[in-house]
Amino acid sequence: MRKKLLLLLAIMFTLQLAFSQGSPNYDGGLKVKLSEDGKKYFRILSWAQVQGVYSDDVPEESSKLNFNLRRARVLM
Repeated sequence: MRKKLLLLLAIMFTLQLAFSQGSPNYDGGLKVKLSEDGKKYFRILSWAQVQGVYSDDVPEESSKLNFNLRRARVLM
């Protein structure tokens, strides 16, 4: 029983790393330089979580697919 639990935990940990989301094009947000040499600046970072919902229980004139903005964050 203990070996099965350890194996299950190892598989779950491995799958978490395998399916994590990342972007090779991410460069740290928008950088706004305040000085000519670039030593003074500020960055703006933003991220969002979007959810798509499909439902058959809607009137005919409405779309069956809706997108919801669940979270939106801006860091400056």
